Amino acid sequence: MPTVKHRETIHVWGCFSAKGVGSLTILPKNTAMNKEWYQHILREQLLPTIQEQFGDEQCLFQHDGAPCHKAKVITKWLGEQNIDILGPWPGNSPDLNPIENL
Repeated sequence: MPTVKHRETIHVWGCFSAKGVGSLTILPKNTAMNKEWYQHILREQLLPTIQEQFGDEQCLFQHDGAPCHKAKVITKWLGEQNIDILGPWPGNSPDLNPIENL
């Protein structure tokens, strides 16, 4: 019987608010979510979603404690974009993270 030694992984990023749903981003198969990918997704997906849903209104962004979310470059970039963060948030806490229930 064949065995699987390395399972394939797929990372999916998405966002939503009380005002609507943003788009989903699916990383290429077996691609790790790192700070470079995360910043790219935030720039290309989160910023347009915030603009569309909130315009010039202030909003609060929540992400969990995953290492790429806590990277200094990400924290600095979010600050430069004037995006307030709800946190700190624990890493492995699907019971507290609304997107884990979609």
